[in-house]
Amino acid sequence: MFQPLKILDISLKNQRLYHGCKITPVTVKGRETLRLDTPIDSAAVMLAANLRQLIQETSPEEWSEVELTGGMSPWAFMTAQAVLTPYLKRLVHYNGQIRVEIPIPGPKSA
Repeated sequence: MFQPLKILDISLKNQRLYHGCKITPVTVKGRETLRLDTPIDSAAVMLAANLRQLIQETSPEEWSEVELTGGMSPWAFMTAQAVLTPYLKRLVHYNGQIRVEIPIPGPKSA
């Protein structure tokens, strides 16, 4: 049975994922955007904890095939991938232009 990828927006718009972080709306070159004011090392810890909480509130099977999307720095993609890895069979990164499937190693054989 085909299950569509679970879409996880890791941009700063995802308030649930960045709960506890200080995010400020700013205008850059005439365009409204969001700025992360929390230091990255602290924000990565909060993102990881919030994502773990989100996973615990749902079925782990829902997280077997995930597409990470949203304009964000590499640290956010890497943090999300590290948290998701135990559940993953398939992972796709999508930056709004290009989809890249990330190889997920299978269980190690003895």
